[in-house]
Amino acid sequence: MTLPKNVRAQFLRNFKENFSDELIPRLLYSKDIVDYKFPFIGTVPEGVITVNSEEDIIKAIRIASNTKTILIPRGNATAPFGGTIAHNNKGIILDLRGMKKEIDIDMFENAVICSANMRIAEVEKILNENGVALRFYPLIFYSATFGGWIATGGWGLGTLAYGPPEENILNLEVITPDGNKKIIEDKEEIKLFLGSNGILGIITKVKFSLRFHSKLEYYIASYDSANELLKAVKRFFDLKPFSIQMFNPKQVQIFNKTFSYNLPERYLLILLKEVHYEEEKEPFFERFLNKVKETRGQIINKHYYSNIEKTQWKTMETAKITNRFSFSLVNIPILEAAKYINYLQKSIKEIRIIGTIVSKTQILLLIVFPFKDHLTKSQQRKSSSKQFRMIQRSLKYKGSPYSTGLWFAGTYKKIYNEKQQIKLQKYVKKFENRKNINLGKVFSTSIKKLPIRLRTLLMIITSII
Repeated sequence: MTLPKNVRAQFLRNFKENFSDELIPRLLYSKDIVDYKFPFIGTVPEGVITVNSEEDIIKAIRIASNTKTILIPRGNATAPFGGTIAHNNKGIILDLRGMKKEIDIDMFENAVICSANMRIAEVEKILNENGVALRFYPLIFYSATFGGWIATGGWGLGTLAYGPPEENILNLEVITPDGNKKIIEDKEEIKLFLGSNGILGIITKVKFSLRFHSKLEYYIASYDSANELLKAVKRFFDLKPFSIQMFNPKQVQIFNKTFSYNLPERYLLILLKEVHYEEEKEPFFERFLNKVKETRGQIINKHYYSNIEKTQWKTMETAKITNRFSFSLVNIPILEAAKYINYLQKSIKEIRIIGTIVSKTQILLLIVFPFKDHLTKSQQRKSSSKQFRMIQRSLKYKGSPYSTGLWFAGTYKKIYNEKQQIKLQKYVKKFENRKNINLGKVFSTSIKKLPIRLRTLLMIITSII
């Protein structure tokens, strides 16, 4: 798609060299961390704007509103779910990375205010130097930005200990779809921004509650099956862990290949615990050891821990090296997760699964689908269609398929519940006809309104063509 001449002229006049609709920049912005293979999706934008200030964002929103042009906010584009790429080859990317980065630590309130385009890792380093730390972290720790993390849900390591994101976010500064600045403090309103992928506005600053900086110690055990591990998880809750994760055997293989390890290719349970004093370590390890024995697990030698830690934070970033992976995310009850994991592994032997316990009832599954080399377009579509069907299968197990909610399923209400969807729709209506940020994401487009079986059938037919 190309912009109409009068629309192009307005953006060019206002942003000059910071606007481009040349093919190469557009192609560079046509994917996020992975190369999308889904049918029905054209991901090449109509243009790219590098914004340097809030005034630039406001200007872009107002021009887009007047010209009915879609805007797609983009930080580091490290979430592999399509929120920062074009839909149907329409829209202009707003690259937010050039904005000024600011951080202010309030030691009295035990909180931090920082620019939404700052990376979590760079903020955490500054916080640690001041004796404090974030309460929870995304899986893409080194490259994810705060704005992008919140826009894609805000879950991660630490929510088991400190509660859901809305309980730790004190406020958001946003620029709404009508081009006005607003500070969001109401918890219910903050919840609407979590996972909304920018449709409610562009986040420019975030205020988070903090914890006192203490080292996170790793404790690792292995189990013979996903069922055994997930049954064991509830026995570990009384240890008050910071987080608990699960890696399936194929993910363990990555550790062995990367570091020349000889880890047993079983299901790993990784427990992180905040340790304030050295004297706490030994007693806690004894308690952990007893729990592992009670649940028929096997302790993993501590000398593996440091490299497992490094790999754990870089799961998605492996996709920057190769396009042979595609990612999906499913939030599913712990009691149902083992059955779904077994289904996935029977369907694709090479599938990798990383599970993060986000509450005492739910586990977030990051599913890494492999793509074979040198596939034809038809084969790519078949592979993508199979992936789509497998993610939709999670609904059978009371799961919420996050990534497919963006594109095909219209499953926002299944992810966040119907009541939340109604609230979101009412909030969007406040902006009348100014709904031009990330249009086509989250809520259904025409192809999404088809019954699910017919939609899947269309995908299969398209994959054969």
